[in-house]
Amino acid sequence: MSMFDWFNARRGNLIGSGRIAEATAPGTPATPVAVAPREGVFVSRQSLASFAGASGAVTLLSQVAFRLMPMWRGSDWVPLVAALVVGALVFLINELDPEKAPKNARDWIISVAIAVVNSFVLFNAALGAGSLIS
Repeated sequence: MSMFDWFNARRGNLIGSGRIAEATAPGTPATPVAVAPREGVFVSRQSLASFAGASGAVTLLSQVAFRLMPMWRGSDWVPLVAALVVGALVFLINELDPEKAPKNARDWIISVAIAVVNSFVLFNAALGAGSLIS
């Protein structure tokens, strides 16, 4: 594992791209496998759905709301609503993917519960981050 593996992820499946590596497992013949190019994790679309990106979005939305509606300044409801909206969007983006969607009611309930908890984590992070720039 190189240092670049920490900060760059492989993206997609590039069969037929011309970039082929030989993958071998013990006791099996070599099989050509396409190697996806690296993509920086800091600048990927997924970084916006990470906690850092999502908490930044919640903080940004809250601060914009406070700037546009000064009477809301100091209200914890604004970052809470922003956290729930951002959390819901991230949840929908993740869970409505046909390849990843929960398969039964139990999995949906667990996913929703985790999304709610994560939304409160975003709210908590936005309160702390907001206090740094207020």
